[in-house]
Amino acid sequence: MYRGIILLDEKCPIIQVPNFVKHCPLKSVNDFICQKNIEIATLNPHQLTSYYTRPFALYFDLKKTRKDRKVTYDYLVINLHEAFQKFTDTYPEYWNEIQSSFHHIHLIK
Repeated sequence: MYRGIILLDEKCPIIQVPNFVKHCPLKSVNDFICQKNIEIATLNPHQLTSYYTRPFALYFDLKKTRKDRKVTYDYLVINLHEAFQKFTDTYPEYWNEIQSSFHHIHLIK
């Protein structure tokens, strides 16, 4: 089993699907997670969902967990939209830090 984290674009429409695995509201992301047998990691016990919608929140939670020990995860699963691309272009140093915590980054459109 792999360990991973989901990053969704906050402007992405949320789709409700019956009999849906609870981790993610987007079917394509959920299908990938099930196919690869990814267990969703929770960095912050106070977060309300099992996925992130803000790259900065993911960055700071990763930074906090890495302060204690060097932690890496198998997958970062991202649904790619223009708003997320703006983050990577505007804050490349934060994006590099996020990338360094994962073995694989999978983009889903």
